Parts: sequence; C-alpha cells; structure tokens
Amino acid sequence: MENIEYLNFGNYKDKTKRLETYSKIIAEELGVGKETIANTERLALLSKADLGTKVVREIPILRGTIGMIYAAEQGEREIIAKGICEHYQPSFSDEELPATTSAKIVAFVDKLDEIITLYVMREQTQELDPLLVRANALGIIDIVLGSKWTLNIEKTILDGLFTLLKHSDVPINHKKLMQPLINIIKINFKDNLIRKGHKFYIIDGIMEDADFDLYDIYNRVKAMTAITESSDNDFLRFIILLNDYEKEYLNTDKDYEFTAEIIEWQELYEKKQYNDFFQSVEEFRKKNETTIKMILSKEIDHNESYDNIIIPLNRMIRSIYDIDAVFIPD
Repeated sequence: MENIEYLNFGNYKDKTKRLETYSKIIAEELGVGKETIANTERLALLSKADLGTKVVREIPILRGTIGMIYAAEQGEREIIAKGICEHYQPSFSDEELPATTSAKIVAFVDKLDEIITLYVMREQTQELDPLLVRANALGIIDIVLGSKWTLNIEKTILDGLFTLLKHSDVPINHKKLMQPLINIIKINFKDNLIRKGHKFYIIDGIMEDADFDLYDIYNRVKAMTAITESSDNDFLRFIILLNDYEKEYLNTDKDYEFTAEIIEWQELYEKKQYNDFFQSVEEFRKKNETTIKMILSKEIDHNESYDNIIIPLNRMIRSIYDIDAVFIPD
C-alpha cells in the first residue's frame, strides 16, 4: 500500500491509517456498540487492500468487488467482505447506501477524507477537481440523511483535518481550511434540498443559525415546508407578524410567564418534533385567528397579557426558522 499513490498526495498506507483513526472517531461519536466499532476498524483496515492486486490495477472498476471476493476466500466474516465492496457507495445520486452501519461509517469517512485531502492539495497549489468534490459531498449527505445520523458536521470536519495532520507530513492550516470545507458541504446540501422541492427561503431561514447537523436541518426544512404548504402560506404570514410584534413590544426587563401552550410547545421543540410543534401552533392560530389577527395587526391596543404567549412563541419559532435571514418573494 505504501507504493500506491493516493491523489498525488501521499500513499494508500497513510490513507488506510486515516480511515482507521477517523472511522473509530465517527463510530464513537454516533454512539454505536463495541462490536460495530470493531467491525468498522477491521473494515477500514482492509477497505483499500485490493488496490494492490494486479487485477484491480488492470481493471480499476473492479475495486471493492475483488476485495470482497478475496476477503471472503481468506475467511473474513460476511459483514467485512461485503463492506469492502459497499464502502464505495453511493458513488452517484440515488445509489443504494451500504447495508451495514460499519460500511456506512467507512464510506462516510472515505468521502469526507477525500474532500479534505483535495482542499489541502489546493493549498499546495494543486488543481481542485470540482466534480470529485461534489460527488463526495452528495455521497456524504445521502449517507447522513439515509442513516438518520445526528452529527455536528463542523466538528466532524475538524476531526478529519486533525486526523490528516496526524498521518501526514504536510503542514495544514486547519483554521484557513475549515470555512471552505464547511461551505462546500452547505452548498451541496442546499442544492440537495432544492432538488427535493424545498424553497430557498425556507432553507436559508432554517440554516442561518442552526448547528450544522444535516439530519436535524433536514427535518426542520421538511416540517417548515409542510406547514407552509398546508396553510397556503398563512403560517408564514403569521410568523412574520409575530416577529414584527416582538420587535415592537419586547420588554427586556420582564420575565415572561409560561402558559400551558408554551409549555406544550417547548416540550415538542426540545424533543425535535418539529412537525408536531408547527401543527400545534397552527391549530392554536386557527382557533384564535380573529383575536390574534387583531393583536398582531394592531387593530386593538397593546395588552401585555398577550406578550406571555406571543413573544416566547416567536422566540421558539425563530430558533428554528430565522425569518430575518431571508427574502420572501410575494
């Protein structure tokens, strides 16, 4: 493996060491069991071994397939042998994901490590391959969403940079590289969501201040899209008025009392049950539509008793969807 070059950047021996280290970090971050961690480490160790065979050098498309056959012949368990083949998935949009958690982790790490490596190479004045970056980014997104993983992508990228630094002699300015790496995942994630039919002004409002957790952001976008469409945009108009109301009447010296509705919504919010949260708020809006409309449009004089529900509600909604961060077309 030491004699096989990797992307004009080191060799596959170093790449394999990174896969082992990085895969274990991600496995532990996901909270998987000891057996899965062990499977992940073994799979990472063997995942690229078939690249050293003559048949793969002559017919590169057989990478992974040959590894699976050789691993099975040499007595590796099925989960490892199949994982060697599957860890290259998905290699294109809508391709099936790896079947096991260990193969998904190695696939995720392999793709993210490749993106990080490409950006480090760019810092060394080598040309960046945008198509390869995009393919890997979309594969990462598909794995996270399809597996329903909760991961802070910023921390995950930082772990990848430090893993590369650990197994490389190349100086790496991680502070300089962090933002471009975050941005390339965000750009492709937004594109992925738009292709799924979500509006840019919903995506931008959700992503503005959210932790960079792809699956959580995806659930927020889906919930916001669903309530906006089902209410024929009435819910969107409602939260615009809520936001304007808080800006005018917020009293920073006042402790707002939590009503029964606010307590219920807070519980749904903390459990990340965004669909139920928005639906409950929408039911409240419809039930009290006339009064709420008069309050928010200032058709009646300001009454501080309404602040206890309107202002805390707006804060919760704004922590999911920042209406100030987007331009909403008419």
